[in-house]
Amino acid sequence: MLDRVVEIDKSHPPSRPDYAALPHIAFAMLYSATGAQTGGKPAEAKAEFETALQLTGNRLLLARTLMGYRLGLITNNQKFFHDQLKQVLETPPSVWPEQRLANEVAHRRARRYLSHEKELFQ
Repeated sequence: MLDRVVEIDKSHPPSRPDYAALPHIAFAMLYSATGAQTGGKPAEAKAEFETALQLTGNRLLLARTLMGYRLGLITNNQKFFHDQLKQVLETPPSVWPEQRLANEVAHRRARRYLSHEKELFQ
């Protein structure tokens, strides 16, 4: 179903960039549900997250938060995890006024994930 949504979006792009990004975030979440050893696809997940970020002009902070958290954990890459979440916190939630609530949620999640960084990467 998501493949069909992406196909339709290519021929008839949504008027809102956040709508265009949603199927890519959904794909990324599916691909990053588990590590590569158990069938996950970290490279494809990263590509989908980056597509979502590109479509929103890097303003949808929740996509970056999820990318840093999910890919950092399944690839055991603490530097990537830390860098992505720090980048979220360095970007003001008001960067996209229409998505301020989602960006505030992204900030809260990024702070929470960073507070557990040492436990997650022991």
